[in-house]
Amino acid sequence: MRDRLVSDDPAERRSAAADLYHVAGDDPDAVAEYAPVLVDLTDGGVASGYATATLHRIASAGVFDIEAHVNTLEEGVADDGHLASSFRFGVDDRNPQSVTETELRRSAELLAWIAKHQPTDLADEAGALRGALPLEPARPGAMKALFLLSSSPTTRLDVPTKAIVAYVDDDDPRVRGDAIGTVGQLERFGKRHDGLPYFSTLIGAVEDPDVTVKQTALGVLTRGAEYWTHSLSARQLHSAVERVLALCDRESDPTVRSRARSLFYDLASAVVNTAARSALGVDGTPNPAVADGLVETAARDVALASTVATSLNYHHDADTEVRRDTLLDRIAERYPDRFASGFELLQTAPNEDGKRPGDVPALVSDLASVLLDATAE
Repeated sequence: MRDRLVSDDPAERRSAAADLYHVAGDDPDAVAEYAPVLVDLTDGGVASGYATATLHRIASAGVFDIEAHVNTLEEGVADDGHLASSFRFGVDDRNPQSVTETELRRSAELLAWIAKHQPTDLADEAGALRGALPLEPARPGAMKALFLLSSSPTTRLDVPTKAIVAYVDDDDPRVRGDAIGTVGQLERFGKRHDGLPYFSTLIGAVEDPDVTVKQTALGVLTRGAEYWTHSLSARQLHSAVERVLALCDRESDPTVRSRARSLFYDLASAVVNTAARSALGVDGTPNPAVADGLVETAARDVALASTVATSLNYHHDADTEVRRDTLLDRIAERYPDRFASGFELLQTAPNEDGKRPGDVPALVSDLASVLLDATAE
């Protein structure tokens, strides 16, 4: 049966998977030993349907010895990063066999499959999966399992984010993508309101050569962006704006472009809000250079002027009210045919705020540069 499952003939693989599916209905124990090989067939090929259904049957019957597969990974890592000398699949004690890279890989992929379909079965195995990451043949499956566990609403992954970040630069794009996704989930559930400590790592991943990795990085960054973008420094904002704008201009993949545009407008809002706080001196001494830049930027488009006015009004307090009114008047003066005063600009701002002027990327990029220069000074 094993030879049929790994046959070069797709029809033979499908036939073997179908036979196992029917056997599993009556005697799941007889099929359990083939679980790691069945995982190889769940990749969308002609045998995928039967392979997945068979795995579901034996998983539901509880005949997997999941611990045996976790132990396989633990043994490999414990042996100084080398494959263990021998192991058992845990389903047939009569046939001990020397572990091979293929078998180790299959064990890890089986754990990923279980993490996807029955995550609670692996909820306590995060340590073993993390320990398997240094072992190259097991790494893609182990990282996939960690990502799926981190994404599951029924489990909480107890792994330090730093341990996953180490694999964001892995040679395998599957590992990079799942590592980025896991970092995002860990940070989202653990520190969502504090800003992403690994922002620089993640923003760099939007330039990854693999399109799926780029999509994942942008998805992580846009998810909950309203909570963390306000924590970025002027340098981080400037770098992010430039990277994302470049991506919007050159990327051909529609998903990447869409996510990049979404992230850009979150960053644009953060740039305006950061500039408003700096100009008002909410967190300290008001910065005249930023105030000038904010006025000049607002003067180039009425929709952005309204956005700036809204931001100035939102961020001011009793101590900065005079500075707010002065800045609003300065902006209103640039629109003599439209606003009689800063107060009128503020009153009409809701009608224009949120509209996107045609050159908003250039406007926001310029304002980000002003913030960076003012910080450097």
